[in-house]
Amino acid sequence: MTEKKKIPYPKDLLARLIGVPAIALLTLLIPAESDDFSLSFFTRLCIAFIITACVWEGNRFLVVYFRNRFPSVAETWKRILWQFTVSMILSALFMALSCEVLTQLIHGTWSSPTMLIANMLVGLMITFIASIIYECVYFFVRWREAIVEAEELKRQQLHWQLETLKTQVNPHFLFNSLNTLTSLIEEHPPQAVDFVQQLSQVYRYILAGRDRQTVRLSEELAFIKSYVFLLKMRFGENFCVRIAIPESLHNTQIPPLVLQLLIENAIKHNIVSREKPLQVEIKTTDILELVVENQLSPKKTVESSSGFGLDNIVNRYKLLSSQEVKIDRVDAVFRVTLPLLQD
Repeated sequence: MTEKKKIPYPKDLLARLIGVPAIALLTLLIPAESDDFSLSFFTRLCIAFIITACVWEGNRFLVVYFRNRFPSVAETWKRILWQFTVSMILSALFMALSCEVLTQLIHGTWSSPTMLIANMLVGLMITFIASIIYECVYFFVRWREAIVEAEELKRQQLHWQLETLKTQVNPHFLFNSLNTLTSLIEEHPPQAVDFVQQLSQVYRYILAGRDRQTVRLSEELAFIKSYVFLLKMRFGENFCVRIAIPESLHNTQIPPLVLQLLIENAIKHNIVSREKPLQVEIKTTDILELVVENQLSPKKTVESSSGFGLDNIVNRYKLLSSQEVKIDRVDAVFRVTLPLLQD
């Protein structure tokens, strides 16, 4: 299980160096009944600076804590509500405690209710200003990241379209298909007609799917049946694909051609023979996941590969969903688990 990436503290040194002294000075320029002019201006400024720095740093900690607690965009309002509420309460309590401690140290008496209220309002003002600054900067950073991610999505989509054409219109697959077709024309003409029809279905789907981010699972399964038909003409009973998917899940979505990539990957890396037939199973789990698995019978030599297949699937899911693709090798079984997406 991958550890959730934590949101780091913001790079805000300049804002703190300017903001803390500025707010500290501002609190001294606002006349209040609680002002103690028995102290020098410099002493009062130092006290205001220390208190402002404590409140600012405390709010900074809470900002980062609640960003990690509620990281998603959908939780923005929940995060802001919690952050402002907790920050306001803690700042008010801290200012009240600071007021009592300073009054005891300087005058040896308890502070008046008016002084307490005035100091608490100063703390709330510091909290409000600091929170607004951090939220504005955070909003701008997220907005800029969203633009970068959108551009990356476009770039990845174009890259995927190009690589899909390069990978799916596979010269080896086409060459093998034409060889199979030649044999069928000579020996079984009716089957040759079926073969051509299924081959046209496969390439029609490939060309149509390159412009779509997701397709209904039922469409992908219909395509897979045509694709498997062609492979069985080549491998016969040495190759089998079993599909066990309830009809209730046929309207869920997956990226196009992912099942074809997984089947192709299984054939590419495993022996397909009478002694070691290759069986691929496609099924679902109770938590809206599609599982594609096969027994491992590794070839001694594997044809050259760009490594595009599995990386393609993983990266496409990253662009479409927060759910991850799981790839496992357990007990001589290779298994890929794909999240089923909702409309």
